[in-house]
Amino acid sequence: MKLLEDFFNTINLDISDGETFFIYDLDRIEENVKTLRRIFKTMDRTYFSVKSNPSSIILKKLDSLDICFDVSTEKEMTTAFATNSDYSKITISGPAKTDAFIRHFSKRQVKSV
Repeated sequence: MKLLEDFFNTINLDISDGETFFIYDLDRIEENVKTLRRIFKTMDRTYFSVKSNPSSIILKKLDSLDICFDVSTEKEMTTAFATNSDYSKITISGPAKTDAFIRHFSKRQVKSV
């Protein structure tokens, strides 16, 4: 906890106000991606579920590492597409889709539904 307090002091962030915030270690994310690729050498592509964490900061980092995205909802599709305009790096999963959603992705080059 002392390390965390020291970190907040260096960026002048008051942690006593009760607000929620997130700290991401983008270097650690990159290390984890490299580890996954080393372990699963034969995997052609790696997919990240946008539902698990739709943070644009994380998605941009993952996109820079050539990670693909899996989405289930229109909101997740919009979030993923804002980060990565290559529909071929996006898969769509889940059972319930609106007609509008189906029309939207059927006009794109979505990799898999």
